[in-house]
Amino acid sequence: MIKKLKKLRHNAADFISIIVHPLFRLLRKKRIRILLYHRVCDLPEEAGFVFYVTTEAFSQQMEFLSRNGFNVMTLDELTDYRDKYKKLPPKSIIITFDDGYSDNYVNAFPILQRYNLKATFFIATAYINSQNIFPWLELDKRSFQHYQEDKASWLPLTRQNILDMAAHGASFGCAY
Repeated sequence: MIKKLKKLRHNAADFISIIVHPLFRLLRKKRIRILLYHRVCDLPEEAGFVFYVTTEAFSQQMEFLSRNGFNVMTLDELTDYRDKYKKLPPKSIIITFDDGYSDNYVNAFPILQRYNLKATFFIATAYINSQNIFPWLELDKRSFQHYQEDKASWLPLTRQNILDMAAHGASFGCAY
């Protein structure tokens, strides 16, 4: 043992890696994972929109979390744990959505409810109840054609959507 320590004394990098590596492993266990979504919808590939997951894929992902005992919490709940110096439950994970597309309510929310999971939604508040698509969505011809076929799924959330989700455990933040 003394021989190994003397050898390590000459090689600081090895010494640091032997001491620090187990600490990183311990710290890693205290991390919380965050899954980020924008849209949950069934856009055809030709729609040209890339920031979405299909309803089937989202359902499978949520079923996986539920079946494998993940503790899905909102960011508000995480803040509460931190403020009260409470230890996080094992396998804690947070689900977030950005922007506030109506398909978050129409498609994602029922799936979350089916598996008794919660999420945090970051809403572009200036667009709540808007009957126009978000201005950052530059629709090319393919996207515009799909938009014309299914306008409702491209619109922002309504105030009533948000109130309904909040009544069932969702938390909210402002995206812009």
